[in-house]
Amino acid sequence: MTTQRSVIWTLATVCYMGGIFYLSSLSGNVGGLVGPSTRSWGLVWNATHIPLFAGLGICLAMTLAHWRWTRRAAWTLAAGVGYAIFDEWHQSWVPARSASVSDVLLDGIGLALGLVTVRLLSRRRVAAAGTGPRITVRTRLVRTAAELAGLAPVWAELNRQAGQVSPFLSHDWFSCCWNAVAPGRSAEVVVIEEAGSSVALVPLMRWTERRHGLSVRCLGFLDCPDTAMLDFVGAGESSQVVEAFLEHLESRGDWDVAVLQKLPASSATLKALEAGLPGRLPWRRAGTLLSPYLAIAGRWELFYGTRTQRFKKTVRNIQNRLERAGRVSVEQHRDLDPSGPLFHEVVELTRRSWKADRGVALATMPRMPEFFRELTRRATARQWLSVWLLRLDSRPIAMEYQLQADGKVHALRADYDMAYRELSPGSALNFAIVRALFEGGGVHEYDMGPGLNEYKLRWASETHETTTLQIYRASLYGRLLHLLETAIVPAARRWRGRAR
Repeated sequence: MTTQRSVIWTLATVCYMGGIFYLSSLSGNVGGLVGPSTRSWGLVWNATHIPLFAGLGICLAMTLAHWRWTRRAAWTLAAGVGYAIFDEWHQSWVPARSASVSDVLLDGIGLALGLVTVRLLSRRRVAAAGTGPRITVRTRLVRTAAELAGLAPVWAELNRQAGQVSPFLSHDWFSCCWNAVAPGRSAEVVVIEEAGSSVALVPLMRWTERRHGLSVRCLGFLDCPDTAMLDFVGAGESSQVVEAFLEHLESRGDWDVAVLQKLPASSATLKALEAGLPGRLPWRRAGTLLSPYLAIAGRWELFYGTRTQRFKKTVRNIQNRLERAGRVSVEQHRDLDPSGPLFHEVVELTRRSWKADRGVALATMPRMPEFFRELTRRATARQWLSVWLLRLDSRPIAMEYQLQADGKVHALRADYDMAYRELSPGSALNFAIVRALFEGGGVHEYDMGPGLNEYKLRWASETHETTTLQIYRASLYGRLLHLLETAIVPAARRWRGRAR
């Protein structure tokens, strides 16, 4: 349920309870409220409790519309009967009125009637929407490395059926991410099965963080800093798989916010989530990332001819400076031994980059050397690997680590030696890579990774967009976090902006 609808139904419930309280406050002698003292009139009067509390049942059920039905019905009845008992106690203090157990029973019947009404209308709405038959599914969790390894054949088959050729959705990639999960985080895979067969996999990780001074238990896609995009793995019907995943989330109590980051803007999963979440769980879009890419098509000379004279002059000046400094060579490696000297050279080069002091270089970032060592082994075996080196007098001074699959090149890491920054070795290598991709053939896209950096925009023709969805648990704490992040914090920021 959206925040606006939730607030409206909450206010309606409070007002409705206030109306009942007002009616109970009226003396039985005011305006002939009770009516003639006959048995038939008494029955009619008592029967009004049923439609009155049916309305309260509808208000309560709609206020809790984002909860699962069994929990929603139980809390509606509990809250409604509790209020009915309070109302009868309140009447016992009003002149010419009295408390009655039979009235509480009639109130309960009214609440049940309200629930039945909401349920029937909900089913009619679903039928009218044409959602079709719902599959019977179950979910299970994989939480050990051995279990993850056992999923490899199923994972590959689901990738094949779904046409998911990106390395970032492969078992190899997530195996590397699994081993590189930071301390304090734990990895798992939700396996969604129908009739005993896996139809989808959702790799996740759990962690705790501070938000707005509050401790928040997070559940998000299994990720590492170099992941370009994420999605559900599998060939199942998106709406049905998402329904099963949301039911799984609702059944868990170990999270407050689910962070589904880096979903492609064109993802069927994203569309199914945004269709299935309203009226069920609080949620919001929490930002987008743009990844520049260059479409590789046609001859190099024709493409380079479209660059500005100023750009070409800059490239010539960089090349001339490098050639005056020493002997320049560019290498591409498609096969790399992660235990060998060449991989060691790549790692040590990143230790001399500007990223090293900030702790985000391949060599200095926690668990990244192990991640890239394992990725290099697996990517070599899958024929994905492409590592470029620019050397000056045999010394590596710039590198780019790539994965290449299905005609797309994904740049994961690019670094240069800070001792040679005046020579712009990163720009020189970038030029050599783009030219080689045009001239070598077999590639139609060069994806340079998230971030609108200047060196990427010099070459990029378009951008890919990914989105982060945040889903909040249907608990009081989860709803508080949702209210904070969708209403209170934005309002405070606007107020501070105007105050300046």
